[in-house]
Amino acid sequence: TTIPYSAVHRNVRIEKASEVMRLPAGRLVDVVETRYVDRDGGHIRGRLASGGWISLVNVEDNVQYAKKIDRPNNAGRPTPLAPDGTPAGAAASGSPTAAANNG
Repeated sequence: TTIPYSAVHRNVRIEKASEVMRLPAGRLVDVVETRYVDRDGGHIRGRLASGGWISLVNVEDNVQYAKKIDRPNNAGRPTPLAPDGTPAGAAASGSPTAAANNG
């Protein structure tokens, strides 16, 4: 499956009316916080340093919308876990970089 873009929302909750922009596949972003949102099967969401939230992973069907790209200064840091024990996909601190997944 190719995911052509990632929707950026104002809030951590996924609501169509809160969409503020779309990031093309492959766009690099800094994720500064992650949260588990128990809606539509459960999503791990990432707050962007530039503002807004994107989905990183749908935990119900294991669709990954973004992938973590380690920067050299993040080497060796453990990946935090969501409340359900799944990898959060991005560290909550240290401004990791994520790229919108294109498939």
